[in-house]
Amino acid sequence: MRYRKIIDTAIELFRKKGYRATSLDDVAHELDITKAALYHYVESKDELLSAIFSQALKVIFERTRQIAALDLSPEKKLRQIILNHITNIIIKNQSMVYVFFAEENQLPAEFSRLVREKKREYDEILSRIVKEGIAAGIFEKVDPTLLVYSILGMCNWIYLWYRPGLAYSPEDIANQYIRILERGILCEKGKSVKLRNELKDSSQEKSDKGSAGMVIERIKDLSQEMVELIGELEQVNRIED
Repeated sequence: MRYRKIIDTAIELFRKKGYRATSLDDVAHELDITKAALYHYVESKDELLSAIFSQALKVIFERTRQIAALDLSPEKKLRQIILNHITNIIIKNQSMVYVFFAEENQLPAEFSRLVREKKREYDEILSRIVKEGIAAGIFEKVDPTLLVYSILGMCNWIYLWYRPGLAYSPEDIANQYIRILERGILCEKGKSVKLRNELKDSSQEKSDKGSAGMVIERIKDLSQEMVELIGELEQVNRIED
């Protein structure tokens, strides 16, 4: 229990002051214990930061792997993962996520490599689901990697602006993001306008190509006439000679 309290306290201090500006003395003072007592649980600030990242990785994967293993269609899996990512990972653990994104460059080299590997593993879980959806004809044929980056980029930034007490609950935010992802932002009228504009642009492009084609054909005709005229002049010149 005390160890968890130490981790939570360090998370809040690292978020408010930054990792570099926070000392173990600050952590001990915030906990109202001596630095010697703190050393009973952690030996260094690096160890404390690594413990925070270990906890973050546990939170990130504990439900995600379960969802990915469910016998569900790709779109249902993706919805559940996005819902879990926003509500249980980003918002529920907002301070920890803040430290996770802001202080990764402060990790010891070996642990930093582990974190990068775990990030790639998470990306790959989503990528497999996207590829399954594309293969099944459920998702559009897009680049899976770019789609995964788009999803995570959209979801991850919530930690910077979300505040408790907003008019939107975590579930409201997640459902709105899922709706945007699945349907886009154009309403039926917007889609009709877009289609008309595309048809208009296509017609104009064909018209432009047609006009250009006419010009090219006219140049060819003039060139042929010029060749014929030169030929006639050469013939006249030979006669005169």
